Amino acid sequence: MTCGEVRDSLGAYALGALEPAEAAAVRDHLAGCPECQAAQAELAGIPDLLGLLRLEEVEQGVVEPDELGLQRLLGRVRAERGRDRRRRLRAALVAAALVVIVAGGGGWAVAHWQGETAPVVAQQSPTPTTPTPAPTPTTPAPTPRLTAAPVHWSATSADETVDATATMNGVPWGTKVDIVLHGVKKGEVCSLVVWDRSGRRWDGGSWRVAYAQGVRWSGGIAVPAGEVERIQIFAPGERPLLTMDS
Repeated sequence: MTCGEVRDSLGAYALGALEPAEAAAVRDHLAGCPECQAAQAELAGIPDLLGLLRLEEVEQGVVEPDELGLQRLLGRVRAERGRDRRRRLRAALVAAALVVIVAGGGGWAVAHWQGETAPVVAQQSPTPTTPTPAPTPTTPAPTPRLTAAPVHWSATSADETVDATATMNGVPWGTKVDIVLHGVKKGEVCSLVVWDRSGRRWDGGSWRVAYAQGVRWSGGIAVPAGEVERIQIFAPGERPLLTMDS
């Protein structure tokens, strides 16, 4: 795959939504391309973002996105980013927006992915006849809406050089997987693979180890946590580092 093709696929790759063959091609390209690795790292927060979606929002069905707000947001991206970066961000926006729109979140995710409020269309309203209420105190930022209790798995490699803990949280769109990994040298590229009970493989993304003392990383898959059979962490070339299961 070319860099352009990989970057156009990174949003779906971060969500575990690619077919196995395409995900493997993206993973192989990332293993040898620092620029695409940096682009993939920018999208690592998508699973956390979608974890903020409320279950009741999913049950409400499809919600139409705010087309004007989306166009204004993309206009700002065009003005502030270069051509390559613009294409990468747009692909991520589309991937995140499609998942949330199908789940029922609508244009909300597009507004919050950039970490800012989307433009709001001004509407004329009648002059209030009552005093304006005092502003309410700022509330804490929302946390992911979990649909099941967290599941924790741990494992150590056969040679006892690598150990990891995986925490799986059920969320409306699937499963958010948090990895804590020790024993892998700094600069190594690792990838997360999850196998469900039917034997299907789900690619949960990849990351570069930035610290010699260990790394924390979050990925996601579009399968319920209760259907996960085992988790594997690979080094480049599909070299297995360790396997975790129940």
